[in-house]
Parts: sequence; C-alpha cells; structure tokens
Amino acid sequence: MRQYGTELALCQRYFYSVGGSGLYERLAFGGVWNSGTSGTGILCCPVSLRNPSAISIGYSSLSQIAGNFAGGSTSTATSLALDMVSDRQVAINVTIASGATAGTVCNIVASGTTSARLYVSNEL
Repeated sequence: MRQYGTELALCQRYFYSVGGSGLYERLAFGGVWNSGTSGTGILCCPVSLRNPSAISIGYSSLSQIAGNFAGGSTSTATSLALDMVSDRQVAINVTIASGATAGTVCNIVASGTTSARLYVSNEL
C-alpha cells in the first residue's frame, strides 16, 4: 500500500485545484498586467504535470474570479485562458473590464467568496 503523500502526488500530476479557503484568496499570482484590461497570473503546481502540452484550465464560476491590482482593488474576470505551461507552472491570462495598470503585478483571486476554485486538468 502506498503512503498518502505518494498517492496524492501521483494524482496531482493529472489534476490540481486551488481555492475554496478565503474570501479573497490568491489563486494565481506574480504575473504582470499587459494593459488596463489584460494580465497574466502564474499558478504553481506542487508536482510536475504528466503532460504539460495536454492540460486544460477550469474554474468554479467566472463570476467568482477576479483580477487583483495596485492598492488591493479587484475587478471581476470576464475571461480566463491558458497561456503557457511548464512542467510545474501554468500561466493564465485574465481579462477584466478595466482598472489595471500595465506593467504592475497581476494576481488572480477569489472574488469575495470561499467557493471560488481554479484548476488544471491533464487528461490522458
């Protein structure tokens, strides 16, 4: 029988989910705003993905996800899309209506709910 940590790491190669803990929890962070409406956040996975070229991104509800920018302000996401994948990092493009400043730090956060979830899936 495998230990729990080993089994969990094997599962996370195929599916990884963040969120569900805090009202404004950071889901993806450390990216940059490319314009006042478009930015990229980075989701760091705990283990290497099995096949980075075959992953997809999902979320609980777009209305529960927001872009976060200078001063702690947020704006609800109008779209999320997969940008780039390495073996343990997923860059996620977020689009908002307005409010961000190009060149500043982009975070993707839960929008005032503990129900927000962001996940990557790596089907065979």
